[in-house]
Amino acid sequence: MQRQHETNKGRCGVCGDAYDDVKPLFIPPSGTFATGIVGRCYLAGTRYLSATVQLTSSHLGYFDFRLCVNNDFQKPVTQDCLDKTVLQIEDPDGVRIGTQYNITNFRPITLELQVLLPPGIRCTQCVLQWRYVAGNNWGCEGSGQKKRCGLGLGPQETFVNCADIAILESCTY
Repeated sequence: MQRQHETNKGRCGVCGDAYDDVKPLFIPPSGTFATGIVGRCYLAGTRYLSATVQLTSSHLGYFDFRLCVNNDFQKPVTQDCLDKTVLQIEDPDGVRIGTQYNITNFRPITLELQVLLPPGIRCTQCVLQWRYVAGNNWGCEGSGQKKRCGLGLGPQETFVNCADIAILESCTY
């Protein structure tokens, strides 16, 4: 929290590293975990991907999914690219939740969700980002008469992860 909000002004690295890391582990070309391996290929026209989110320790808050068409394993993905495509989420019954899934209690939970893929996207390398913004810290927002304080307000801990996927006419891997 201190590094994220005091040192880095609330910013996170795009795939889980600290924003100010000199040599990020998750960003190509030199990142230890940026291996150039596509985790899964989806056929073009696939409506959604299945996502399992397991929170062993709930921190309230919300999570979302974003997608960047990168098509170059040597090119670092940017948050600006990911922010262009914030994905819609559906529950297993097909009920549209929106772009954020809110965690409303402190119980551990495993969620099976459908994350909608935008039509027309093709990529040999898309970066899928999962971001969890916690809501379990007490803080304040606003000032003067509009100042509000409470649980989930003000700076919150953020967890980020990425995976390389492909969306192609034919998947051979």
